[in-house]
Amino acid sequence: MGRDRWERRISCVPCYAEFNLIRDKSALDILRGFTSVDDLILKLSLLSEKSLVPYKTTLFFDEIQEYPEIVTAIKFLVEDGRFRYILSGSLLCVEIKNIKSAPVGMFLTRIYDMIPAELNEKNKRFNVSDVEKGARYDRIKDDFLWLTAAGVAIPCYNVTEPVLPLSLNEKASLFKLFVSDVGLLTTMYGKATKLRIVNGEAVNKGSIFENVVAQELIAHGCETYYYISKKFGELDLVIEHGGNVLPVEVKSGKDYTRHSALANVMGVADYQIPEAIVFSSANISVDGKIVYYPIYMTMFLNEVVAGDSILPLAKFSF
Repeated sequence: MGRDRWERRISCVPCYAEFNLIRDKSALDILRGFTSVDDLILKLSLLSEKSLVPYKTTLFFDEIQEYPEIVTAIKFLVEDGRFRYILSGSLLCVEIKNIKSAPVGMFLTRIYDMIPAELNEKNKRFNVSDVEKGARYDRIKDDFLWLTAAGVAIPCYNVTEPVLPLSLNEKASLFKLFVSDVGLLTTMYGKATKLRIVNGEAVNKGSIFENVVAQELIAHGCETYYYISKKFGELDLVIEHGGNVLPVEVKSGKDYTRHSALANVMGVADYQIPEAIVFSSANISVDGKIVYYPIYMTMFLNEVVAGDSILPLAKFSF
């Protein structure tokens, strides 16, 4: 359909917002990197000059030949039900026929079953190529989104820098994937491992501890990220808290005071990180800007106003 005919038809829509994927590369980047319907709508709202009103606004994506995979992603948006969508672009029918996308669900079980093993890796990042040799994230992204939308898995995305706002530094193709319930995670380890945990026997609890903390942070409304750098090392978790970036390290062993990456990042003046938390099996203590808490106290972490300190109990509610 010609552009002039589209313009005549779209002009009849009472409330719409247009995103041209050739003229506005920011819209294209958002479509390629969104992690959930809420994430997409939030970023498009910031980009659009018009308000995006649920159940009223129609989203018009033009020149979709720049990103034909939108036809695969659009089913999530339609099922959400809050907005209507119009797609337009040159050679639209040809582009749709040429879309190469695995059906949603093909890799769901495989991805879910892989979570314990991926969390047991040194950096705990989910390696997409482990799902299928040569697999690319764009091809199987829908399966990850389904697991997240269903409340089965918790994604923790990489940030290129630990600076505010974290969402603008997000790299959605790199992520950790936690189970939404740590009880399910331990069940996936098998009966023998569960019995060893209950009996207090030696088990590598690193992934379990980190899953617990991620689960609690999400329950308290925090968006979780992680940071990794060849120069500085890796921060297990990074959140926005009290108007600042708050690194959160999780230690399951006795060497909980050893965290070179955290010390390195805290030493970068440009990051302006005032304090950090380490959760472990040890008791409360303070070492400079780093506060140590027992892992069970993750559940008491609450939101505070900007400028408050995280000295013992200051950011916790009972």
